[in-house]
Amino acid sequence: MLIGEALVFLAAFYVALILQLGPPQNVARLFETYFWDGLIFSLGGVGSLFAMGLYHGRNSTRFYDVFMRTILGFCLAFLVLSVIDYIWPTLALWRRTQFYGLPLSLLGVFTLRYLFLRLVDNDVIARRILVLGTGDNAAQIEALEGSSESYGLKCVAFLDVEGNAVHVTRSRIVPTPKSLLKLCTDEEVSEIVVAVQERRGMMPIQQLMDCKLSGIPIYDFMTFMERETGRCDLSGLRPSWFIFAEGFTGGSIQQAVKRGLDVVLSLILVILTLPIIGATALAIRVESPGPVFYRQERVGLNGVVFKIIKFRSMTVNAEADGNAVWAARNDPRITAVGRIIRKFRIDELPQIINVLKGEMSFVGPRPERPEFVAELTSRVGYYSERHRVKPGITGWAQLHYIYSDSIEGGITKLQYDLYYVRHYSLLLDLFIVIQTARVILWPSGVR
Repeated sequence: MLIGEALVFLAAFYVALILQLGPPQNVARLFETYFWDGLIFSLGGVGSLFAMGLYHGRNSTRFYDVFMRTILGFCLAFLVLSVIDYIWPTLALWRRTQFYGLPLSLLGVFTLRYLFLRLVDNDVIARRILVLGTGDNAAQIEALEGSSESYGLKCVAFLDVEGNAVHVTRSRIVPTPKSLLKLCTDEEVSEIVVAVQERRGMMPIQQLMDCKLSGIPIYDFMTFMERETGRCDLSGLRPSWFIFAEGFTGGSIQQAVKRGLDVVLSLILVILTLPIIGATALAIRVESPGPVFYRQERVGLNGVVFKIIKFRSMTVNAEADGNAVWAARNDPRITAVGRIIRKFRIDELPQIINVLKGEMSFVGPRPERPEFVAELTSRVGYYSERHRVKPGITGWAQLHYIYSDSIEGGITKLQYDLYYVRHYSLLLDLFIVIQTARVILWPSGVR
């Protein structure tokens, strides 16, 4: 889909160019002269759609959702290309070419998506997996197959290696074959998942080795579920998971690069949003008495407490009794201006100051209040591990989970935070920053 739509943008650019300049005498010369212009146009368009989550398999395929995300993606593309036009005026593609090119691209993208959803059979592009086990773990994989959380997943069969532990559909269970490799070849299995509750004495080790050495990937249950859902299963966590699991890297060079990017992005964001910051401060001051900014204690890197800075979105003395309270849906303490700035995350902008001070990063787990951290730590033994990295303005959990308004919600968010801590990298940070545009422009689950 991504490659197809990149070609759509590229084709639309050249059609728009011909409409602007007239039929070319030398088509090859036209492509050569405006190659970089077309490439930037295409990357800007596809990147904007990517930012709206339109290439993520777990997103909804409902027409309304796809339509609105696509429209917002093209609005974002217009802004991105306009900025490039401003900072790189020597490029020839902008203004009238963009005026023609974006509507043509929009038509092409809608046509391609319609044909893709109508003509492509999900079973053809699905990842076909063979599950070893029929117990609770296998049942979770079967439930995942039928949910929207793991799009394009098909369980070919469940291998009976657990005896009486049967918690999956019986008609899908097959006995251990003489040749596991032949079964995988016949069923076009793309990967094997070991989902048995107890591995000792029941694993076809030699057959699994044959499959592995023949190029079929084999995953354990926790690794597979973590990859599919984007979160860590707390019920299966053990100290050995932290010790032996891959990831958790972040050397001094990566830390230095990330710190440099935090400072640069913060300064750019301040410059770009200065009018919004000024208008928000004025609106808060006019609407209700009290300070424009709100400072609150939060837990940061290695458990160090700092004061986060936000635009005030609630009435003064919202916690007059001194007890920490989660923000709830339609919270009466939220002001009219506060409701708007919370919806579009504008209240978070002053946290740029925390980033510049080194207390926060652009990307990381959202910092919680000490009172909530103490309660969550007493409920979940591994909660403090999320403080191994700096907290962030945006994070992995913000892309996948609505605003947490309870202890239970905080525990669910922890699963995503631990996934981020394990897979912590600059590339993942870049992915999260780009996808944050979707969260802002498609503000679901805001408090």
